[in-house]
Amino acid sequence: MLEEIKEQPKCLRETLKLETQKAREIGKEIKRFSPECVIVVARGTSDNVATYARYLIQYENKLPVASAAPSLYTFYDAKLKLDKTLVIGISQSGETPDVVYWIKRAREDGALTCAITNTENSPLEEEAHLSLIARSGKEEAIAATKTFTTSLLVVALLSFHWAGDEEKLEELNSTPAQAEKMLAQASLIEEIVQRYTYVETMAVISRGFSYPTALEIALKVRETALVDADGFSSADFMHGPVAIVRKGFPLFFVAPKGKVLEHLIEIAQQLRKRGGEIIVLSNSERMRKVAHSYIPIPFEGDEIILPITSVIGGQLFAYYLAVSRGLNPDKPRGLRKVTRIW
Repeated sequence: MLEEIKEQPKCLRETLKLETQKAREIGKEIKRFSPECVIVVARGTSDNVATYARYLIQYENKLPVASAAPSLYTFYDAKLKLDKTLVIGISQSGETPDVVYWIKRAREDGALTCAITNTENSPLEEEAHLSLIARSGKEEAIAATKTFTTSLLVVALLSFHWAGDEEKLEELNSTPAQAEKMLAQASLIEEIVQRYTYVETMAVISRGFSYPTALEIALKVRETALVDADGFSSADFMHGPVAIVRKGFPLFFVAPKGKVLEHLIEIAQQLRKRGGEIIVLSNSERMRKVAHSYIPIPFEGDEIILPITSVIGGQLFAYYLAVSRGLNPDKPRGLRKVTRIW
């Protein structure tokens, strides 16, 4: 897992090199199809990529985006009217059965379908009209890391080419260097996690474009360190789950500079007053002042692009937390690389 975390700058460069032109052509194909809405279908880590796609495509491409309900096809044999719909299936292995089947049925129901996967010639790619590859090479660790960041990059390439946003496309070229800077925080993060070796529960909180990052960090902490971690939108957290906060309860905030920063600072201050232990992943000095533990994002950038690389801080947190708890993050309990759920 740690070696694959360290490979991410190289994988991001490879993805930019090999998928940029293809994303440009796919963007043109989507424009010709002129969808009126988008549906994303995925599971696990890929579903957190799909959440990022929901935010990004709605913001950048101005269309409503919904998450698929896979059981509508797999159990209920529904017939959907999808002739004006783009359906994007995301699966690192390209083998997730219900995702593959959803793409197959969506194509039959008239949708334009696009696969995002790390595996060329996979069943998912074969079923879809269009495909983009997250160029990570083989991922050995059960806990996905490099395939998450490269899949985010592929989503961004697709969205920005579709929108014709040359400024954002240019900024994507900085993601490999950002990943290297994030990796340089590893020693600091290894030191920070010692404070949390014996925690049993944790909330990971953000909002907006970094909300998918919070979901993914919570998943990595849960998978590898066996901590009962849940990811929340800050708004949802304050609508009920906040009741769990007590003295010393760990609250991990993903809070880069952007439109929701002031809101997240306010929420973190409230929760610190309740006794919460505030862990922060951010590039804001004001957020640092609220934190008990602070993981810097050592670069600036557009908040809609930062999730591609800021998540590396959370991946390292999960890895070192697992090690500090005497666990092997390469062998999460009860998990396997490809989950075959129908």
